[in-house]
Amino acid sequence: MIGPASKGYLAISNPLFSVKPSSVTLHQNMEEDRVWHEPEVIVYGNLITPGIRCSAEAYDLANRKWYQLNVDSEVDDDEWMSQVIEESILSYYREHGTPPSFNVINASRVSSIRTFDTKPNEVVARPIIKKLHYIEEENCLPSTSFNELKEKRYLGRAVDRCLWNGHDCVFKRIEFDVDVKPISREITTRESLIKALQDTSCKDILQTMQEIFHVIPILAVVLAKGTTDDVVGILMPFGGPSLEDLAKTSAALPQQITVHHLIELVKGVRELQRAGVLHGDINDRNTLFMSSEEGTQQLVLVDLGSIAPEYQGDANALGDLSLWIMERSSWSTTERSAVKRATDLLQNGGDFDKALEVFHIG
Repeated sequence: MIGPASKGYLAISNPLFSVKPSSVTLHQNMEEDRVWHEPEVIVYGNLITPGIRCSAEAYDLANRKWYQLNVDSEVDDDEWMSQVIEESILSYYREHGTPPSFNVINASRVSSIRTFDTKPNEVVARPIIKKLHYIEEENCLPSTSFNELKEKRYLGRAVDRCLWNGHDCVFKRIEFDVDVKPISREITTRESLIKALQDTSCKDILQTMQEIFHVIPILAVVLAKGTTDDVVGILMPFGGPSLEDLAKTSAALPQQITVHHLIELVKGVRELQRAGVLHGDINDRNTLFMSSEEGTQQLVLVDLGSIAPEYQGDANALGDLSLWIMERSSWSTTERSAVKRATDLLQNGGDFDKALEVFHIG
């Protein structure tokens, strides 16, 4: 187990990953080293005693905390139950300036009066049954302990932004049993890419992985505090906004995204294919527009954990993504024609080389 990466060929030298410490308030009654976020509660189970009561298990995605909601009547309205829990959390936070210590809420459909209780987390939380183990000495990637991740901030389901050894990172966690297999695949695909690069003369494997394959690397496998090999997630450099997020803020993508960026991404996916690695879910959500401190920018891929249902291959998906980007960009007529012809080659035969020739010919 490590603090900084222990294997020399995985040392982080790129200033892109550096960040200055920030000034934030960390609270008790939360996961260690976590920054408060307004709750986003989802009900995952509801035990109903017909005509008498119900007891729901719910999870605050934003603050990674389980709650139990007991209602003195039969309720099957998940939205109402989520709202009750969120209101209770927010009310406590606004009054006390700290997250609640309680994890049990007793409520009524006919009264606004609520009472609160605290039970051991293992009683309230839904356990993770499946296990993933990782022994650094037997594998390619370094490992670090969960308690080394600082200032964790909510980004989405099972994804936090955090600081690790002074680096701005994303922590992708095993939040439910269903996450174990995707995290395992994330690790094995990166290991395959590392092995494909070990015969090259590159000094910085992480940066080279990003430059050649256009894939966000894994900085470390995160192990549970106090254990030797129980995996709780993976740590990656923060890569910036996804194309999906950028499209939500404006009708058009930023003008900085050019055909050149798309060409380089096509080259990266071609290299993935040559290395025998299938991404499995190329789309706007899993493509980031990443900027470095030097001002360089590139399109990079994330989320190599699952193969999408009815997925027809990376070439076909890359063709769809190319058209999606083109439709939201102010490219020239010549560039748009090249994208359409290249897409046809990708989706009808998967010929990356000919597609790239079309891009360069224009």
